[in-house]
Amino acid sequence: MSSQDLAFARQYLEGRLREGQHRPDLHQTINSVYSRYLKILSDTPDQYASSVGDMFDVWKSETIDRQLNLRKLAEKIGHAEAAAVHAKMAERVKATRSYPELASLSAEVQEAARKAGASEIARRDALTAFLGFLVLIRAESEKNKPGRRAQARSAFQEMRSLDPDFSFSKLRSHLPYRAMIYYTEEQLSMLEQTFAECKA
Repeated sequence: MSSQDLAFARQYLEGRLREGQHRPDLHQTINSVYSRYLKILSDTPDQYASSVGDMFDVWKSETIDRQLNLRKLAEKIGHAEAAAVHAKMAERVKATRSYPELASLSAEVQEAARKAGASEIARRDALTAFLGFLVLIRAESEKNKPGRRAQARSAFQEMRSLDPDFSFSKLRSHLPYRAMIYYTEEQLSMLEQTFAECKA
């Protein structure tokens, strides 16, 4: 590489490292790569091109950081299934050795994340239906209540099939569920009592 090319490489690496240092918690893996490249450039500039090669480590490290950050986000909002997917994928990315291998894994990551998201959507829809039937029970005439109660029991079983631990207690404490609904604590207590009557 010419001295001009090396100067451009240094400028690029230092710029990217500065960007990452604004939020080091989000760029832990990639920052170490840029730091290592800069050290090579400073210590053995004549070996820089052969040492960094096709810069595969850049894409790999950015992908690892992305998966780790998505895991943290999923954990923060209580989506354990999605968090597990991203944690597992981060570990698998660490073992990749080539662009084709990483590209194939990236497609797998997207599919796994889509399935995890689909599960969350299914739980959301089932929860909405379950609570909706309880609201209807309270509004229905007496002659229509038995049918609505049967629907509520069926909707509850659907929720249990998607989340075996589902209960009103979990509805109150599990962040993804609580974030889906706008009922007050008093309203939830009323709906819980309505469902207790469905099972009586």
